[in-house]
Amino acid sequence: AGATAFATGKKTKNRFIGVDAEGKKTPNLTEVLSEKGFNTGVITTDEIVGATPSAFYAHQKDRGMEREIAEDLLTSKLTFFASGGKSKVSPKHQFSVANQPEEIEENKAEKLAYFMSDNGVPQVLKGRDNLLSNVVENGLNFLKNKKKPFFMMIEAAQIDSGGHSNNVGTIVTEGIDFDR
Repeated sequence: AGATAFATGKKTKNRFIGVDAEGKKTPNLTEVLSEKGFNTGVITTDEIVGATPSAFYAHQKDRGMEREIAEDLLTSKLTFFASGGKSKVSPKHQFSVANQPEEIEENKAEKLAYFMSDNGVPQVLKGRDNLLSNVVENGLNFLKNKKKPFFMMIEAAQIDSGGHSNNVGTIVTEGIDFDR
């Protein structure tokens, strides 16, 4: 509900993604900006079907509807996304796929995806190193190279995960990583 409020400007019920409190589809920022000629992107250390990233492209009544949320990528207005969760996305998606972060910046695809992992993205404490900052730099340059205005939502999702599990080490290292 929080991410939907950010993405749509409307409050909704807990667990709702991109729909209002009555369950009706609500235009999100990437859809509105796309109609105004913007390119749009999402980068997250969560899976692409996670609640926060999906609020910027999907419209479902429950954040747990991962299959349906992944299907919403087929009609999304995203120009670029980078995340975990490759195993949850249909190979029929409309995005070209970069295999390394360094392939993102100069890529000429209309729509591009980069998967940091098949499932969940590893934490910094488990060896992720500087992947997020590398992907962010390349993703921003990919959109900048398109010579159009753009919007990018960047989430360091595992700061929140560390808070939920009361893991100070995760909170601190993920926060430092996001700052980088």
